[in-house]
Amino acid sequence: MERLNKTCGFIISIILVIVLTGCVSSQKLNSLLSPLVEDKLPDGGTAISTSKMNSMSPPLDKNAPPSSKKEDQLKNEILPEISAKLLLANEIESYPENVTYSEVLGFPEYIIGTGDVLEITEWKSTGPNIITLPIRHDGRISFSFLENIKVGGLTPTQVDDLLTSKLEGFVRQPRIDVVVKEYKSKKASAFGEIKVPYPGKGPGFYPLSGKTRALDFILSAGSFTDQADLKKVVLTRRGKLYELNLLKAMEDDDTTQNILLENGDRLLIPKLPQFRRIQLADNQVYVFGEVSLPGKYTFTGDANVLDVISKAGGPRVGAEMKYVKIIRGTPDNPVIVSANIKRLLKKSDLSQNKRIMDGDIVFLPRSSMAVVSNIVTKVAPMFAIAQQPGAMWSLYTSGGGLRWNTGASVKLKEENKVTDVDSRLLNP
Repeated sequence: MERLNKTCGFIISIILVIVLTGCVSSQKLNSLLSPLVEDKLPDGGTAISTSKMNSMSPPLDKNAPPSSKKEDQLKNEILPEISAKLLLANEIESYPENVTYSEVLGFPEYIIGTGDVLEITEWKSTGPNIITLPIRHDGRISFSFLENIKVGGLTPTQVDDLLTSKLEGFVRQPRIDVVVKEYKSKKASAFGEIKVPYPGKGPGFYPLSGKTRALDFILSAGSFTDQADLKKVVLTRRGKLYELNLLKAMEDDDTTQNILLENGDRLLIPKLPQFRRIQLADNQVYVFGEVSLPGKYTFTGDANVLDVISKAGGPRVGAEMKYVKIIRGTPDNPVIVSANIKRLLKKSDLSQNKRIMDGDIVFLPRSSMAVVSNIVTKVAPMFAIAQQPGAMWSLYTSGGGLRWNTGASVKLKEENKVTDVDSRLLNP
């Protein structure tokens, strides 16, 4: 009986614990769900907001297939951002108005534009008649019987066909030839590690004469130096920057890197990293001519012609600032760059403040007035002797005359100045 009472008591205790635990769990559940209560039911109950229940739902199984809604959300939010980055990095935009050529009968031909010069040959019974015509600002020309013919945007072959068809109303079986004599409407530029093999080549702007790829353009500008980093060539087009790997273009003939250039493109060829570190060290420049302290000077980083002239103590009074010369290049192919410092200072023409490169020689010539003044200074003592022969004879005789073996030159000392005088001028 006693054992039965203990068993009943143990069972009752377990039941009480279960009941109490259920009550506590119910209170916690109500406290968690109370913020979610938004809508009142007709019978006075409450309904839980579906959106908030979804926000509290456990994470989905990674292996489970996503819902179509979730997949659409990923496409709308993530893929456009990635696509934009890939487009900017890997696709170079082309602008039709800047394209330099057009395919005619399967061959690329230059597109004529404002400023170009055409050479039109009209064949007559008496022989060829060659006429040179510049394209006007409106893209038109006047030729023979024809006035204001629109040729801008056409190729030479198309212009030939157009003029021939229009001349048929005036001439029987007209025959003409059209070629571009001067390319001026489309240009590109190359800067950085470009060689200067001879004057007229090197960094700068060059015309585009048709279908031209980046490597061909660089080679025509003078080619690249041994220090060029061809893996990181920078193309600037319409304000956007693109990185080209021209080394890959040469090795693999990769035309996605060796791009077709358009009007206004700019190529910048940087130095290889090891040479960029060397460039940060001191560079040398030699300054001579009409400066206060001519000699060799060093500079770090970038410098211009005014910097080095200032380092050399500034120009002398007789310096000709209009014709400052910068000599660079190699002994076999020297290059002379002119800088008009007078124009820079008077008219604020910053293009005259030329950039100085390592090893440059800067020369400030003497002005013509300074040359004349120097000649007058040297000749003046001779005029003084000619104007005062009596004084010179008095000095000659008071000194006891000259021995028979005396040289023809004597020195005249007056006011701490020593002047060479021909003794034959002292004879009475």
